Amino acid sequence: MIKKIAPEMTLLVHKGRTSMTNMVNYIGETPKRLVKEAIDNGLHPTGPQYWIYEDAAGDPSNPNTEFTLKICLPVATFGTTYNNGEFTLEKASAFNCISHEHTGDWKELGSTYMQMMEFIQKEGLTPTGTSREVYINCDFENPANNITEVQLGIK
Repeated sequence: MIKKIAPEMTLLVHKGRTSMTNMVNYIGETPKRLVKEAIDNGLHPTGPQYWIYEDAAGDPSNPNTEFTLKICLPVATFGTTYNNGEFTLEKASAFNCISHEHTGDWKELGSTYMQMMEFIQKEGLTPTGTSREVYINCDFENPANNITEVQLGIK
């Protein structure tokens, strides 16, 4: 685990309210539509997808606790402004965080988050309530090949 400041970036964003229980509704079609929207509108993808969870800590024993989920694609706009209601452009500020690369099945992400929270407590850091997952490699046929950078915001 490392402390770092992820740089600012421009993102094409789909924003919604969901819960861990209902998050499955965003998997599949929303990420595909996000990439298509970028390409169809002259926005050039510049990196992997980010899923940003705001105020997702809530009550860990209740998977129905709602939070804001932003499914994002870093883009170069070349001066283009864009907002169609469903997808918007946002400038993400630099993000002060603890970062850890998770390799393997997403079913095991919970243990990665627990290790990271233990590290934050041990180091006396203060979490912001925002986390990000950067999907470096997604292998739906062999989840052991997934590579996800988890970033937990700290003050």
